[in-house]
Amino acid sequence: MLPEGSPLPPPGATEAHRGDRPGRQDHLAACRLRHYRHAEGKTFSRGARGSYNTAVDTIRIIFLEEPVYLCVALGIVELFVLVIFLKRRTRKTKWALLPPAVLAASVLVLAAAVETDREKIEAATREIVGAFDAGKPEDAAGYLDDEISVTFRGERLTRKTVIEHALGVMKNRNVARVVLLEPLKTTPDADRADQTVKVKVVWGKDARKQLFMKWKVRWVRRADGWRVIKAEHLSWSPTPILPR
Repeated sequence: MLPEGSPLPPPGATEAHRGDRPGRQDHLAACRLRHYRHAEGKTFSRGARGSYNTAVDTIRIIFLEEPVYLCVALGIVELFVLVIFLKRRTRKTKWALLPPAVLAASVLVLAAAVETDREKIEAATREIVGAFDAGKPEDAAGYLDDEISVTFRGERLTRKTVIEHALGVMKNRNVARVVLLEPLKTTPDADRADQTVKVKVVWGKDARKQLFMKWKVRWVRRADGWRVIKAEHLSWSPTPILPR
């Protein structure tokens, strides 16, 4: 039996009832299956999943990654309660001073104790760029996945060739500095994460030339941590790349 209120025809409906357009039966069968699952609570719509992920991500940012904003808000509440206490000096207002302070302290301790996926990935990104800045891109090899694919100026590089290519370019162009431009834009999603990275490259014999580069990077979670599986060079410019 179809769930009550179903807009679909019953399984024994005639072809006239169903309609004779090509692929109509397959379409209705798929719709019926989705309707059954929805009625049984086995699936969520894309909109619901998207809203859930957004809410979880927001909570993670507020409590674990950027708790300073929450602590400032709690500080304002604490100040407001303190003003009331100084005016009334009752036991009730005295106890009201405790929750904001305790919550702020708890949030700070939790944020310090827990390292989120975004924080792990961005810390690894800083180490990779730091290795290039020190002129030792081979030190970043540990963050490259065995199946990594790097696209640079139309050329595809593998894990084996990307370090060699980087060393050659840095030597030929007299690269003096590689600076990571903050903030990073990192979007974790289960066992993978997409990231936009911008760097400034200072190069030339007199180290007076500069180049701003933009990369699109994909990370994957492995048993031993996060690894770069794909990197695509998007653009470069002698002037800073404006955010989009």
